[in-house]
Amino acid sequence: MAKDRAAGAFCPDAKMRGGPAGHDDATERAAAMAMAIERGIKFTEHESGLGIVARMTMQVAGHSGMLTMQVRQENKWKKFCLKPVQSGERGAREISFYEFMLTPSAVVHGSAEIRDNVERRWRDGLQPFLCDYHGVIVLGANRASEQRYLVLDDCTNEMRRPSALDIKLGTRTTEPRASLEKQHKSLAKYPCQTELGCRLVGMRVVTKPESVP
Repeated sequence: MAKDRAAGAFCPDAKMRGGPAGHDDATERAAAMAMAIERGIKFTEHESGLGIVARMTMQVAGHSGMLTMQVRQENKWKKFCLKPVQSGERGAREISFYEFMLTPSAVVHGSAEIRDNVERRWRDGLQPFLCDYHGVIVLGANRASEQRYLVLDDCTNEMRRPSALDIKLGTRTTEPRASLEKQHKSLAKYPCQTELGCRLVGMRVVTKPESVP
């Protein structure tokens, strides 16, 4: 479970939460991005730099460009995952989600007790399944080549020979505001996901016995 707690609250999608009419999603997501970058700067300062950055060899599916970062902590190395922030609304929504998961249970829009309780239940129920999140860092030699990355704990830190499975959860793969044409195309492409609520995307299984010296 993520240990840090940010002041303030962010909502992945105000319309899903029943926010007031006229609420500016773009402004809220920009604020979440600013807090994520600030969190990433504090993380880098705490770790005295970025450590050793390399290409992720455990990636089995998803968007390309995943990196790993190793940082020396208390006489041992700890690994972190660097996930590229997607462009446009998808990236902004993902960052808002992680920042939202770190906030207290305070309601952003309104003070309805029932809404507060619903948010607390689903957030508290989901947090144990999330890797610790440390904000967003920026890598690149200059502004033209810079790329933003989400910093997440690597859940394989204590594993010697981990296997990996990439699962897409949910009954749809399109964004909430996707066109009907795109939604229909996605449903036709992944019909089983609509029925089962998940899809296996890729896996890597270690089967060869480890050699004994």
